[in-house]
Amino acid sequence: MTRAGRVHVCTIAVGIMLVCVAWCVQPQSFRDDKLLALSPETATQASARPPTTPSRGNLFSTDQDMELHVLTYNTQFRDTAADVFAPRWPNTKRRARAIGRVIACYDLIALQEEFRDDRRAQVVSTAQSAGASCAKPSRFASGLPFTVVTGPTATAVAASSLFTAVKRVTEGFYDLVLGALGQSVHAIPVTGSGLLLLSRYPVRQVNFHTFHHKAGFDAWAQKGVLHAVVCRDTTSEETDCLDVFVTHLQAGVTQQVQRRGQVNELAQFIRTARATVPNRPALVMGDFNINSQPDKWDSSASQYSALREALTAADPRIVDLWRTQAMTGPGYTDRRRHKRIDYIFATTGPRFTALSVKVNELPVAPSVTQQWQPVDLATSVPPLAIAPRFLFLSDHAGVEAHVRWRQLDAPAEHTATQEH
Repeated sequence: MTRAGRVHVCTIAVGIMLVCVAWCVQPQSFRDDKLLALSPETATQASARPPTTPSRGNLFSTDQDMELHVLTYNTQFRDTAADVFAPRWPNTKRRARAIGRVIACYDLIALQEEFRDDRRAQVVSTAQSAGASCAKPSRFASGLPFTVVTGPTATAVAASSLFTAVKRVTEGFYDLVLGALGQSVHAIPVTGSGLLLLSRYPVRQVNFHTFHHKAGFDAWAQKGVLHAVVCRDTTSEETDCLDVFVTHLQAGVTQQVQRRGQVNELAQFIRTARATVPNRPALVMGDFNINSQPDKWDSSASQYSALREALTAADPRIVDLWRTQAMTGPGYTDRRRHKRIDYIFATTGPRFTALSVKVNELPVAPSVTQQWQPVDLATSVPPLAIAPRFLFLSDHAGVEAHVRWRQLDAPAEHTATQEH
């Protein structure tokens, strides 16, 4: 074997060892493809300071004219192995609890990259505790603000579980080999979907679709689409509920084919999920990893146009809320690369109308940064992830919308919002 060949083999071996070490630090087993829906009764409360976000008012102004504050946010709580190879934002309890506090006063919260079970639990428990101080009544017997739904997750197991550790190492090695051969589409998921939905309203039905199109390290996660039927109360008619879809598409500038395949899967899943009750309002939100600057809005060659066409084919009423509000700014949600890749799409009409939409940077409070350790500038950490630049709680900004949701039998002015 040549010297170059030996170096290549050694590099692969070191990479495998690092993955193994990362997994052994936090051994996990993959939960089956059934969806886990946590009721408010089973959610764990944690002590937390009062929310840093001001109250957003009552849940409804009249019985027929309900107003919702909706948020989608990529929190970047990645699997331990990802932090070993590419450390970014601090993967800490303190940041998780800070996020839980700032999201606590929204009504529907869609989170992505909640891959760590411990961080997800800390976000949820803090939101449950802080959300009780938002001047919004609980709709659940437990008195908690939110019902919580997740996609398939990785669940912590005992550190002594040798079988689980060996299984994960074997699956990781198998996925590495497949990646080297360009066959990541056959990779075995070793971590969950990272998707999470918190709702101040009852969730009646939950479904999940796992993407078949996938590539690279994204194929190691069970990425897909989380669907929840959110209702005003437990006695609402099926037609007086809301379809909520949360997703996180393939990352990578060279993975356009896989991302386009996922867009088509997303659209088909929406079409199928809404087939029996097609007139329900719908929200489709998350991290789409598709850039949409104004110059790409009407370009037939852009991924954004393909995304809009696919969603419109699923339901002609689905629109990009940023555009319905005639927003003229770029709306960057990936501030490092100046891209708009996080969206809230929704059906518009007399029963469901967007009142406003904006990008929320979710800045970091000084009390959070005081506990973050400085990063050595000599490391390979990207410059914008260095400690002094931790101005925000995640590498993404959130997108929030204020929408009016009318009751089914309520009188409504037929002034549907038109897309600009």
